[in-house]
Amino acid sequence: MGKSYTLVKYGIPEGTLKNLVTQFNKFADDAFVDKRNFNKGKVYDKLDAALVQYIQERRNLYLPVSYLMIQKKALEISTDKEFEASNQWTRNFLKRSKYSLHKRTTQIKQ
Repeated sequence: MGKSYTLVKYGIPEGTLKNLVTQFNKFADDAFVDKRNFNKGKVYDKLDAALVQYIQERRNLYLPVSYLMIQKKALEISTDKEFEASNQWTRNFLKRSKYSLHKRTTQIKQ
């Protein structure tokens, strides 16, 4: 359904439609911002980047990576004294970074 079709069908002036769309976009942006953790984003962005680099280095060397290893490394790297690398935080980090943990097989393709 195009803009001109909507204007004609509902008899809405073009300026009003623009205002409605602008207000909706602002609302949609605000609705998905977690106000409690909004300022922590910059701190955790650096932490996430460092952990991604750590995981990638280990994977490049074919070394295992586990939840516990990620949590310990996160606690080492973090500058936030209140930060706790909980299981939920680790799951969310893996989801944000698009990683999954799985065991490597020892089978060799021939």
